[in-house]
Order: sequence, then C-alpha cells, then structure tokens
Amino acid sequence: MNKNYEGGFDLHGHTTSMEWWRGFDIVNMSPEQMVTEAKKTGLDGVAITDHNTIRGLDRALNAAAKEGIIVVPGAEITAHYGINFPHILTLGLDPEIIKNDPLPHLKDPETVIKWVHDHGGIAVATHPSEHEIAEKQNRPKIGGSDFHVMGQVGIVRTKIFNEAKNWQDVVEAIKQGKTEPFFRQDIPEEMIKNYDRKPILLKTAKEKIKSLLA
Repeated sequence: MNKNYEGGFDLHGHTTSMEWWRGFDIVNMSPEQMVTEAKKTGLDGVAITDHNTIRGLDRALNAAAKEGIIVVPGAEITAHYGINFPHILTLGLDPEIIKNDPLPHLKDPETVIKWVHDHGGIAVATHPSEHEIAEKQNRPKIGGSDFHVMGQVGIVRTKIFNEAKNWQDVVEAIKQGKTEPFFRQDIPEEMIKNYDRKPILLKTAKEKIKSLLA
C-alpha cells in the first residue's frame, strides 16, 4: 500500500443504522454524517456496510446526491460456520433488488456468497489478515477503514483506475481488478486498539442480543 494518491473510496464502514450496536459506544455516525465525513476527507466515495442491515442505505444515497460523492451500497453479513461467525463484506447490492429480500444472516458462507452473487453484488473477505489469500488466489484487492466513529473515515482507501461516475462503475472496476488499496494517513493507535479488542466487543454484543431475545 502507498500514501501517494488523493481521493479514492473507503469501502468498509458502519453507521448508527445498526440499531443493535447502540449502547456500546463504538458507532457514532449517522448515514448522513458518514457522507459528510467522507466529503471532508476528500474521498470520491464511500461504502455503507452496516452489519446485517441496509436500513441506512436510502439516507446515505440521498445525502451523497447532495454532497456530490458516490455511495456504494453494501452490508457486512454475519455467516455461520460451525462454532465460528465469519463476516462477509458485500458491495454492489442493488437497493431496488434487495429491498424486499432479507439479507441471509447466519447462513453458511456458501449460501451467503451465492445470495450476494445472485443479487448482483460481490463478496469480500474482510479484515487485513485476508490480503495473503487475495495474493495467492489472484483476487482483486480493496481497502477500507472499517470505520465506526468520526475521524476514522478515509484512513484506508481504494484507488479506482477506471472512471467512476456511479457505484456501478466502482463495482465493475473491482470485478476487473482495476483497484489498489492504500493508506491516506497513519492508522491511529486507538483504532488499532479497537481492532484488537473486537472479539471482546462481539462477545458482549452477542450476550446482549441473547438477553433481548430471552
């Protein structure tokens, strides 16, 4: 990754539209605030990839139209594999196609990936540790900050080598492998700490969900 390119797209991030995350103090941006932050940091566009929901997508798209940047529709879907709950990042889910078709939450990874492809999207292995898999399998590579709070948007970005006039162009560039991930700035120490303690936060979140369903 390099730091020598302005603009770009941050293709992994979250907003307060994920209602079940409220109360953990790790998400503090509405979809509109996410778009405003993206514009401030000089991004050409940003993806909204909330966990297991597209609830905030329409708000983000409307805000992006006013700000003159691109919002890529997506989600981070939790799959279920044995005792594990892998996250599958999805990009390019057409809002008109999926609005009446629930996301395949807690299905096996193969089912989730097939659903994404059947609905016109692309499925991405999330988090930095997956870059070696992309290299070995000659897969397209993208960058995203996995942002949850203001100040994190745009730290990790994706350069698009095609001209991108809309989110469909961005998705097509990824499919063609015409992308390059890069850092816009050094990753803040607090962001690294948050990443390191994610397993604890996820465990706490699951316990909260169980208590709500009890």
